[in-house]
Amino acid sequence: MDQYAVPPGDHAVLLEAIGRATGLDHPFREHPGGGEDGPAVRVLGGVIDRERDRVAWVERHRFQDAGWVSVWLNLSGEGTSDLPRITGWVHQEPKPRVSVSLTPDRDDKVTGVDFLRFFGYPGESLMVVYNWSGGRKHLLRLTLRAPGLDGVQAHWVRLGGRAATLAEDDPSGDATLWYLRESYLDDDELMYGLRLPDLTPLIPIPVPRRDADAEYPLPTLAAGPPGTMRWTERLSDGDAEWRDGRNAVLRLPRPDQGGFADDPSLVWDRLRAVLGAGAPPDGPDILIGALAVPFWDATGPAAPGVTRGISELSRGPWWFPAGWYHYLRTPVSDGGAGRPRQAAAWLAWLDRLGGQDDGGEDQTGWDPSWTREEGIARFALTHLRRQAGVLASACRAGKVPVLGDFGTWRTPPVLSAAPPGFARAWRELPKRFRGGRFTEP
Repeated sequence: MDQYAVPPGDHAVLLEAIGRATGLDHPFREHPGGGEDGPAVRVLGGVIDRERDRVAWVERHRFQDAGWVSVWLNLSGEGTSDLPRITGWVHQEPKPRVSVSLTPDRDDKVTGVDFLRFFGYPGESLMVVYNWSGGRKHLLRLTLRAPGLDGVQAHWVRLGGRAATLAEDDPSGDATLWYLRESYLDDDELMYGLRLPDLTPLIPIPVPRRDADAEYPLPTLAAGPPGTMRWTERLSDGDAEWRDGRNAVLRLPRPDQGGFADDPSLVWDRLRAVLGAGAPPDGPDILIGALAVPFWDATGPAAPGVTRGISELSRGPWWFPAGWYHYLRTPVSDGGAGRPRQAAAWLAWLDRLGGQDDGGEDQTGWDPSWTREEGIARFALTHLRRQAGVLASACRAGKVPVLGDFGTWRTPPVLSAAPPGFARAWRELPKRFRGGRFTEP
């Protein structure tokens, strides 16, 4: 597909293409707006499909007098007229144009467009990643045609972090999006991936740990040499000046390394063998079921036709080990298990895990010599060791651990798909220990 993601320097080319696609006799006109002139109109970014003579763009309207903003993803050109009606507005004059709102609450939240691209034919979709207020990223997949799909559908995914980048020359041959879930006050320290356009999740890759001495660290991502992503820590002393700090080039998986294990229990067994020494009862299974979910659960965002809401990839109930600890130490008279010795052993085990070396994979990514299951287990073990220290601190403080976005923290797990020890503990844990503060009766 011959498409041109229009850079800012060719903005006039984009405006001309929009005017031609929408049937105007002139380039699309932006204007500052205000008063009787109507809203201020600005095009934030766009892509031109030269092969099919169509264009997609993100258009921002600011109604200054009313104090609200509308931002639209628009599509016009060849083939637009035969698309089924979509949630949003379909303008028919002078030529058909499909528009989908990116700001349902009319707040001024969309601050820019990272990328906009068409995928596939005859099964077609349009994908945009845009900046949300607070520096976070959202993704919208506009599915235009797909087998069994009744109509066109918009599907939003909340990515969360401040960095989202398409990999160039991915070894798998697929288009892949790699992103960070958070950048500030987050101990997650993983690079997540999605295959496009089907939004299939990829195995997360550990990134370097946050520099505890840096005042304003801001991790970023960029496409590196073929088959890699480059992680860079941007630093600031509080002024407007930013500079590059540490960096790492992370290898992406080869085709035979990509994807999830066919049987997640193979990964669980590898992790149990390493975590099991001196572990409390069901300790490894609880950590695997609570914190390692992104490494063994291949469930992605809902497919077209299933949902119209905003979805995100679940990290699993990452707060659960802290809740389990407080349940063990709380007296029976206060609704707990009344097993303080087990609680002490649980906390000591987390401390030991948190003090272990994380293996160094956060500097290199996938090793070409690894099997798929070996790589998954290594990355998951690195993640569990890192989070053990965070969990131990949360246990002592009586609080939920801070691991970035809180949007999925109440989502119940599918126990039939979880490790057996985790499922047993989940069924036993009373509701009052499920998230929030654990120190109050």
